[in-house]
Amino acid sequence: MVTPEDLDKLAELARIKLSPEEKKKIGEDFSAILNYISELQSAPTEDMQIEQRTEYFVPKNSFREDGVSHQRGEFTESIIKNAPRTQDNLLVVKKIL
Repeated sequence: MVTPEDLDKLAELARIKLSPEEKKKIGEDFSAILNYISELQSAPTEDMQIEQRTEYFVPKNSFREDGVSHQRGEFTESIIKNAPRTQDNLLVVKKIL
């Protein structure tokens, strides 16, 4: 059972103001949720076996494999040649800040 003091503390932590009607509604909702959770605790689990599936825990590489890695500066000349504005072998771009 959620007490009004608990709701006041939660509202304070969330930095929200609750009207008395909202407190009543939220208190009822919290109580219903907590009752449902307490029902789950009494669920029979003795005969349950936990299945471990490693494919969910082993990260896979989802990126493509590169055939040949590129050398630094390999495409610099063609990029600068096709850029709309350059200065001293650098790209000139619009100021963002």
